[in-house]
Amino acid sequence: MTLPLEHRKVAFLTASGVEQIELEAPLTSVRQAGATASIVSPRAGSIEAAHHRDGGDSFDVDVVAREVEPREFAALVIPGGARSIEALSSDADALALIRGFMELDRPVAVLGSACSLLAAADVVRGRTVAAPDDARASIEREGGTISARPVHRDQHLITSASAENLPAFCGALIEHLGQLAANDRVDEASEESSARLALWLHAATVAIMATAAASLPNWDLISCSRDLGWSDAT
Repeated sequence: MTLPLEHRKVAFLTASGVEQIELEAPLTSVRQAGATASIVSPRAGSIEAAHHRDGGDSFDVDVVAREVEPREFAALVIPGGARSIEALSSDADALALIRGFMELDRPVAVLGSACSLLAAADVVRGRTVAAPDDARASIEREGGTISARPVHRDQHLITSASAENLPAFCGALIEHLGQLAANDRVDEASEESSARLALWLHAATVAIMATAAASLPNWDLISCSRDLGWSDAT
């Protein structure tokens, strides 16, 4: 059986100052699931990631924001990082890209303080999001509602209040995109094969969550599955 996100493309909108773990964990997850991941930024060249206050690695920019066509991508992921968020919030092309994905009802997944970009792009009204304290005022001011869940999905919008919930965030992203991809095959599949596909997708998601959890201290698969609302991760 093919990987759940094979032949899918996922865009990662970011700028220098992005928190490296918030970029690398979902980036690795979608690649493990078979997708092509593209780093998108307002300017060509490369971006410099950060480890909190320390410098991180350099990542090549695959495409500038103004050249991205949302219809060509399965989803948009926006990691956090104070300097990255500041740069994106003042960039018209970056905000237009977020609006483009939301208006097409494409999946958008946002981590931590990057949730404030939903308010900056004027796409949060009527939506429920998980967000950290420093983003709540702007979200509520623009008509959004704050979820008490660490990871929340509102239709095709997936949000996480903190990088501490990265494994569950990655799991929610892969599970949702995988289900959308599986739905494309439903018309051609029998009920029995559809059930097998659902079980396989769940197993693939658990494996990817386990990989993400292994990169963070004090995380385990049971914690991830609780944040996703699963009673059993195996």
